[in-house]
Amino acid sequence: MNEQAAAIVASKILFDLEYIRALLALADRQANAAINDPDGFTPRALYDCVIKANASYGHLEEQIEDLLDLTRRMIQQRESVKEAYGQGWRGALNDLVDRLNRAEYADLRQALDEITQGKR
Repeated sequence: MNEQAAAIVASKILFDLEYIRALLALADRQANAAINDPDGFTPRALYDCVIKANASYGHLEEQIEDLLDLTRRMIQQRESVKEAYGQGWRGALNDLVDRLNRAEYADLRQALDEITQGKR
């Protein structure tokens, strides 16, 4: 679920980035028009583009924070799953060891030592 939410937020971020790019390109064209043709310049249109880009930037910043939060939660979930798996494995191993007699335990210990030393 978190991965799906992260993908949705990421697509919104990309959309907002494209929107901001388009607004900045429009503002750039209007600023160049003001330089090349001062009589045809409308400061209000340029101002509107800058205001919209600024508002979109704020929205984009919030979405990035949301994405970072989702990413942190996914990392925490993965760590929790790893920890739970490790605890379960240790519990199962302890249960198995408790059921072994001395000779079986010695064989298991020797096999595990060989595996950790790379002999098997």
